Amino acid sequence: MRQKLMRVAGHATRWTSYAGVGLLLLGAVSYVALRLWLPTLLVDKSRIEKSLTDLSGQTVQIEQIQPHWDGIYPGVAVSGVRVFSGDARSPSVILEQVRVTISLLPLLQGKVGIHRLVVVRPHIVLERLADNRYRVSGYTTKGSRPQAPNGRFIEWLFEQKELTIEDGTLQWLDLKASKRSEEHTSELQSH
Repeated sequence: MRQKLMRVAGHATRWTSYAGVGLLLLGAVSYVALRLWLPTLLVDKSRIEKSLTDLSGQTVQIEQIQPHWDGIYPGVAVSGVRVFSGDARSPSVILEQVRVTISLLPLLQGKVGIHRLVVVRPHIVLERLADNRYRVSGYTTKGSRPQAPNGRFIEWLFEQKELTIEDGTLQWLDLKASKRSEEHTSELQSH
């Protein structure tokens, strides 16, 4: 009986070892595939700009996109982001750099989730209009709720696990009282 138990334990140990090695190999192959595939994904900048324009309801222009890694998490570093509201000739939001790190677990479900979102040196304008409405960098509000052509973008933005703003500028324009001020922040985090 004892010998039979030892033989079963030996088989279980062997199969557990095989499964562990198999999972380790699968993880290594997936990691290398992501390392090789991510740069090819970022070649089509115009498609990414169109997707962001459709999501936000505002025209989005990007200067440069590069892959980056945050530990084991793949991501992209986007430089020179300009968001134009409506038919404006000058951008309402200027972002020097945005780093987006992709969460791995949602990828297994076929979804894209954000692990970390870092916005570097944004210039955001908050305005109080003459009719007492507010506008945040081109997004006009009625009362206290933002009214964007596609409200999914703002909902998506605030659903992220981690949003960090580094070295940003907030400009306040009070068109009702004809006042203007500018605040500078070194870092702001939302978890």
